Amino acid sequence: MNDELKRFFDSIKFSDEDGTFKDTKVLKVILKKKEELFEVNLINDDVLAYDAVSSLFKCAKKGINGDKKCVVKMHYNNIKDNDLHKYIKSLIKNYVDKHPSLVGLLESNISVDDEIITIEVGTKNEEEIILKESKKFAKTLSEYGFEDYTITSSINEEKNEDIKKEINEEKESIDTKSKEKLKENENLIVGNHIEGDVTTISNIIGDMKNVVVEAYIFGKEGKEFEKTNLITLKISDKTNSILAKLFVREKDDFYKIDKQLKEGKWYRIHGKVEYDNFSKDYCITMRNIEAIDSKDEEAHDTAEVKRVELHAHTMMSAMDSVIDAKELVKYATKLGHKAVGVVDHNGCQAFPDLYHAVCDYNKGKEDADKFKCLYGAEMNIVNDDVDLIFNNKEYNFLTDTFVVFDTETTGFYAGYDQMIEIGAVKIQNGEILDRFDELIDPKRPIPTKITELTFITDEMVKGKDSEEDVTKRFLEWAGDLPMVAHNAKFDISFMKAACNKYGFEEFDKTVVDTMGLARYMHPEWPNHKLQTLTKRLDIPWDEDKHHRADYDAEGTALAFHKMAQALDDQNIDTTIKLYENVDIEKLIRFSYPFHATMLCKNREGLKNLFRIISIANTKYLYKNDQPKIPRKEVMNLRGNLLIGSSCINNEIFDKAIGMDDEEIVNMMNFYDYIEVQPISCFEHLIGH
Repeated sequence: MNDELKRFFDSIKFSDEDGTFKDTKVLKVILKKKEELFEVNLINDDVLAYDAVSSLFKCAKKGINGDKKCVVKMHYNNIKDNDLHKYIKSLIKNYVDKHPSLVGLLESNISVDDEIITIEVGTKNEEEIILKESKKFAKTLSEYGFEDYTITSSINEEKNEDIKKEINEEKESIDTKSKEKLKENENLIVGNHIEGDVTTISNIIGDMKNVVVEAYIFGKEGKEFEKTNLITLKISDKTNSILAKLFVREKDDFYKIDKQLKEGKWYRIHGKVEYDNFSKDYCITMRNIEAIDSKDEEAHDTAEVKRVELHAHTMMSAMDSVIDAKELVKYATKLGHKAVGVVDHNGCQAFPDLYHAVCDYNKGKEDADKFKCLYGAEMNIVNDDVDLIFNNKEYNFLTDTFVVFDTETTGFYAGYDQMIEIGAVKIQNGEILDRFDELIDPKRPIPTKITELTFITDEMVKGKDSEEDVTKRFLEWAGDLPMVAHNAKFDISFMKAACNKYGFEEFDKTVVDTMGLARYMHPEWPNHKLQTLTKRLDIPWDEDKHHRADYDAEGTALAFHKMAQALDDQNIDTTIKLYENVDIEKLIRFSYPFHATMLCKNREGLKNLFRIISIANTKYLYKNDQPKIPRKEVMNLRGNLLIGSSCINNEIFDKAIGMDDEEIVNMMNFYDYIEVQPISCFEHLIGH
């Protein structure tokens, strides 16, 4: 252990008895003035044991010499997939230790796709907990050295069919006196009148006796067995949901109670909460049930001209809706709407129920009063064109000279922000021939976040040349040579904006994108950031110098050369040959999709939608993935369909911030209509 690390450990009274941190070094120490704390960044080649790092973090929280606030953040040079899985399992175990009722999370399966971590759980309750805690988990992972991961969750729908064994283990039965009470009060379904404080379902986190909830039924199932009968309810009070079970011995009572319990109706329920081995979740064993008035708030549409909702989901869209198709039609007509567009995710299972619900409503009505359903789907589209090379002209990767460039900017929108540094190198067959690096005075303050990212301050750019002059000199220096950039669309957008702004010739250089190239050549990598490329390709890299244009340009150039050598070994030596050898199926499989809605104009459109859904769920449905549809397939089948830009997960929302107006318009041309959703749909993004 080096002296600098030992002094730090002594200051926080941490003892590395087993020598876990013997090869660890202090990367950097950051003083965060606003928070009045020191952030100590440590680096190690291989990932260290979770328990050892946790002990270190715990000591650090006590402060340096018991006074100065301190946090530790880990960094690693070599991260294996197994390391990430172990850390996630440890985080889940820590969470379960604090919430013992969620012991089922310990059995979760974990999968990693690029920067997306999916935790597969057994119940909806566990899924909601993972989603709720996902940002906290991701932040903790980042502190432990696993940066830029997004955590999500999915449910494993497999269930244990051994219900008879579970039924025999149940000892609860209906109080025999309940039969007499049913006659006394028409609101009583089972047992006696219920008194006592009402508990919200969200506050049920473990075993509870004598719990009272007020909830509505959104799912019901009755099963008959030889010795007893079972009614299972899915109930919700709009704070959370839970299962509720009732065992009924007599057949006549079973039929009567089953008939009285109706979906959509509200009930006061008394019973006890226990962990249910069959459903692998907590469940209310009901003792007393009585009907109550609905607690739903009545919705009204007071607009003179009613809207037509074009983006509605039914319960056939997992995690996006719980409303039945028939109830959706009923709700829309109650608001006075004349139509509704239903676009469930990747499927059309709700169509029959929608059709029958609309027919029932329209029966006997005049044409002017009839309701219409617009049938559609929300699909996952992937680009099957390759973002590898822009404005492709043929160049040899090794023998031709390339200009590898990078820009630092005041922000991320080329139409408003501007460049504050251009750095570039000329490279031929791995040899750096020339360099270009100039700072630019933007004539306005550099945002604090940009300074924190790039370490470029207002003082550094004060008095430097203008964006116009620096851009002109750079383009003259680059000449007609082909170019290379990492995440090239961003840098290209600023170059194009500058050329348009200052009346230069249109920026139409051939530009190779090393991010796209890495994604194509190495789809198995967890991410394709520049740091990842340099690490995976054994290129020297100093994180402290990252996000300076000249340093990033050189790192990109060396990465480009190594990838060019690998391509040459495959007899792919030119930019044209690269395109000719692209494996489109591989590209589609590993591409991250964006959403788009599709509404049918007529029967022909309906046929085309069915074809699109079928293709997505068969030809392009890969293991542990979601159905995808390539853009070219959509183009071939979009006849009599209206294509909409969908929600926050659409490409326009995702990419427009880095484009100029012309590029955004070109992207929008693919769509028949653009959705502008209420601000409330994006509230979760504020502050992130």
